[in-house]
Amino acid sequence: MQYRYQVLRVAAGAVVSIFVGCSALIAQIERIPLKEAARNTRPISSAPRTRRPAAVRKVDRIVVTRTEMVRVSNLTVTTEPGAKVVLESLLKTPRPFKREIMADGQGNAIFDDLRPGDYKVGASKDGFEPEEVEKVAINPQKAHGLNMDLKALTYKLKIDTNLTGGDVFYAQAIQKGKNAAGSIISEQLGNYCVVKIQPNGEAVISDLKKGYYDIDIRPDSLEFQKKQTGINIPDDIDQDDSTAALETFQVEIEKNISRETFSTVWIPADWNMPAAWKLERGMKVKNAEGLALPQNPRYRYYVDFELVADVKLHDDGTIGFILRAEDPKNYYLLELSGSKGVNPHTARLYSVKNSAVQFINSATTASFAKTLASNNGFRVIVRGDAKGFTVWIEDSETGKTHAVGLLTDQYNTYQKGAMGIAGSPASDFEVNFFTVCTPTCPR
Repeated sequence: MQYRYQVLRVAAGAVVSIFVGCSALIAQIERIPLKEAARNTRPISSAPRTRRPAAVRKVDRIVVTRTEMVRVSNLTVTTEPGAKVVLESLLKTPRPFKREIMADGQGNAIFDDLRPGDYKVGASKDGFEPEEVEKVAINPQKAHGLNMDLKALTYKLKIDTNLTGGDVFYAQAIQKGKNAAGSIISEQLGNYCVVKIQPNGEAVISDLKKGYYDIDIRPDSLEFQKKQTGINIPDDIDQDDSTAALETFQVEIEKNISRETFSTVWIPADWNMPAAWKLERGMKVKNAEGLALPQNPRYRYYVDFELVADVKLHDDGTIGFILRAEDPKNYYLLELSGSKGVNPHTARLYSVKNSAVQFINSATTASFAKTLASNNGFRVIVRGDAKGFTVWIEDSETGKTHAVGLLTDQYNTYQKGAMGIAGSPASDFEVNFFTVCTPTCPR
């Protein structure tokens, strides 16, 4: 408690008590010597006294006023990083109090120098449900903490496709801009999550937070091509409040079929091929096993096709052609052998699955063995369709065409893929012309 003091000049021996409010304040007394007091006292006289103006003595006063000491506190609100936190006093007098702070990267908003009392606290952030605490008591000289976990707004997304199976990969991302073609450039924020596409073509993604998402649709059939797109949640989709689910997002997946003619000019950019193979105005293979496939994805998805190739068998051995390759481990293999091949004078069809080779069927080439052994080479024509693979050999000297026959796979294992060239460890051949057309090449 603080006090107020008054200093008075009074006669010696006098005692003065001063009361202010309910607190007794002790007056400090300045004593006056008795002699000085006697000089100031008039003698008693019987004569009538005349009234004289009263002498006014100046009183010196020293006033010490009370200084109010306020004990303040602080409040730390923990919430979502970047959330807006508003603190408002419930006591509107002597003046309203309201303060707003953005939570830092750790989600902390610190309010210092708070007077004791009751406060209301609110927190909000885009994409989250706002939260409010109606009353928070702040006590003097004490640190306070308040946890306000904001609940993220989540959405359901149903993707409706024309597929009967596959996967939808999705990940939240940040849009960085657009490329020259107008496609969005984005930076992925985390790993992909995945949901299956059901036989009815639908895939449902639950608990999506607000934001932009990369969507990668991967069909389980090579008949369709992959689809990459992006979605802003919920801006790109209309929210149905009655069901708390998003409207269906329709995605039409294009069929992944090669429709262009592949014709090589024998440059490395055209082929994925073994390092030991050579490109010199053609593809030269000698004593090096492997296979060559087109590099460009446009030429990897032929269904109905015609392959035309000009070949020389230097050792009258064997040459191989890759038909409808899904990848380097899954394809059909067609082998044509001369008199010195592993299987002389035959055309043989194999199915290669995960690099395991399985024989399917064959046809003889004995009636035109001379054509295969010609130093001038020969032309191979392979036509593929739903029935299988029809093979012809054309004599480069006479122009005569020999029908090898139809080679079929009853299981129709590979319905679409790339065409290429295959060699064995004992191969010695060259291919000087190679083209693939759909459905047939012009004559």
